[in-house]
Amino acid sequence: MRRENEHITNNEIVSVIVPVYQAEKYIERCVNSLIHQTYHNLEIILIDDGSKDNSFNICKRLAEDDVRIKVFHNDNQGVASTRNQGLDYAGGQYIYFLDSDDWIGKDTLSEMVSALKTYESDLCICGFNIFFDDKSMKEFYPDIDGLFDRNNFMIQYFWRLYEKTILFNIGTKLYKRNIIEKNNLRFCTDMTVYEDIRFCLEYMEKCQKLYVCNKPYYYYFQGNNKSVTHSYDKNFWNNTVLYCNLLVNEFNTDSEPLKKAVILCLYRAYLQECRKAHREKAVFYKEMEIYCLPIIQRINLKKQTLSGLSVDQKIFGELILNKDWFALWLLTFLVSFKNMFRGKLC
Repeated sequence: MRRENEHITNNEIVSVIVPVYQAEKYIERCVNSLIHQTYHNLEIILIDDGSKDNSFNICKRLAEDDVRIKVFHNDNQGVASTRNQGLDYAGGQYIYFLDSDDWIGKDTLSEMVSALKTYESDLCICGFNIFFDDKSMKEFYPDIDGLFDRNNFMIQYFWRLYEKTILFNIGTKLYKRNIIEKNNLRFCTDMTVYEDIRFCLEYMEKCQKLYVCNKPYYYYFQGNNKSVTHSYDKNFWNNTVLYCNLLVNEFNTDSEPLKKAVILCLYRAYLQECRKAHREKAVFYKEMEIYCLPIIQRINLKKQTLSGLSVDQKIFGELILNKDWFALWLLTFLVSFKNMFRGKLC
């Protein structure tokens, strides 16, 4: 039976934007988690981004049973462009982004909308669960709860959520569409990584109040093909530098959490280097000089900043501080060899 959307005004609708690509195994689970939300006033926007599998047909079939589902199709443009399309199509007061292989708990949107309305907040942030291929799960949730002034939040609490990777996940936030449209906020289509956290940072700049809920409502599926380090991305270094400079521009460069965040981002980019089939020494040295060194110099990184990081990250940071490109180059082979047995990057 086709489900009708009863007694809804535009001001009450949550527009849920779901980019879909090669998701035939997961999209039904994702959409079902939306259909069965206790908050019914939804506009579910599914945008197939040129999938070569059966994703688009599954989306159309799901739309036949629920009038709230709208299905669109385009040639492959990437997740940033697809989310921007979703923003253009959206008509609700609130905006929520969900990846097609993830899902949410049944009370997620009800709780998040209630928080925005009750506390007159501009943004709601929640925690998330990582769900692995082997069915195991790990929770990541804020150790704070309540309403915060934007400036106070950015000074005192931003890094606590950053270190827990809560701000990295697209499904941990509910936005207001009027703030997005008033400030013409869109995802950067020149970035293949960090485009979601960049969008979040730019949105936060326009907020006055934020509400943080310490419950993990969002289920992030960490399959073998989802890690940013699963395959080599030749633009990863450039995107990383763009993002690191955004962080430095936003925050005080004397901030120790900021410096750790930069090291973590550079380390992730370095892991991408370990995916290369061939690593010419001269080219690698040049990449370190062009990409790594300027941002390290800009934040005035010191050895004491590396405390609290993992052993691998500390080694990486110390080698950068010493400009020991040769050791870093050799280490790429060790990491690659190690991951032949682990099946994933460290």
